[in-house]
Amino acid sequence: MFDSQPTKRARANTAGDAHDASTPAEQDHLSQTRTNAEQLDKASLVELVAQAVRLHPDIENLLDSTLHRIHEREGNRVISFEGLSGSIWKSLNVTHARLSGSNQYDMAGEVCREINETVESIAARCGPSANPKTRFNGLSVLRKIGKSIAYAVDTLGHEVHKQYQWDTSLEEAMAKIIRSMEREERESIRWDEGPDALWFKLLELQDLAEDFCIFVELNDAVALLEDEDDEDDDDDDDEDEDVDEVEDFYQEGEYYEEEV
Repeated sequence: MFDSQPTKRARANTAGDAHDASTPAEQDHLSQTRTNAEQLDKASLVELVAQAVRLHPDIENLLDSTLHRIHEREGNRVISFEGLSGSIWKSLNVTHARLSGSNQYDMAGEVCREINETVESIAARCGPSANPKTRFNGLSVLRKIGKSIAYAVDTLGHEVHKQYQWDTSLEEAMAKIIRSMEREERESIRWDEGPDALWFKLLELQDLAEDFCIFVELNDAVALLEDEDDEDDDDDDDEDEDVDEVEDFYQEGEYYEEEV
């Protein structure tokens, strides 16, 4: 007679249509492997994956399919980073406003770290596989953050200005996004003459940067919007982009997302 008891179905894994029928001991081992991998820096992970592909060519198919899903996912959603620019504005104008001058001086380094982490996280989400509107939103919000920095006041504002007289994190993030844009995206920004056009707001930021002696590479970043032949020839940046996307695929950030 056939056994009337239903059999337990194997669980599909997240990599595709393979199934996970491992034992509890194997599950524990896999969990420990993940824990160990989380302790590796990005360069070590890249080297480890490269070696794994060399020894086990079938892993390359898994890597390709994972990247394909990430690119498809990134291209099918629009991210608005408005909450991040608001957070930076609050840190510059509200959070530390009641502190004494000496305490504001002490907090300046922390605020600058927050700014740099924010602009870098925005640029990381606006790579070549991102939706074009996401890239536009990212550049727009970086412009807003730059304006907030320019208008920062009191001791905190003074110290932040001193930081961005030499710190080019904001300009580098802008340039990274612009280099990820297609020519049509850059032209659309450059030739938009509407009253709220991003192009004129970027020119305004250039004037502010000159007035406050900050963002020394801003002119170079904005000029990329006018360079029709500009290409990012840095292969290392392209490789880092794929690695960052794999990491971001499993993480959530402080931004608003909407499906296209």
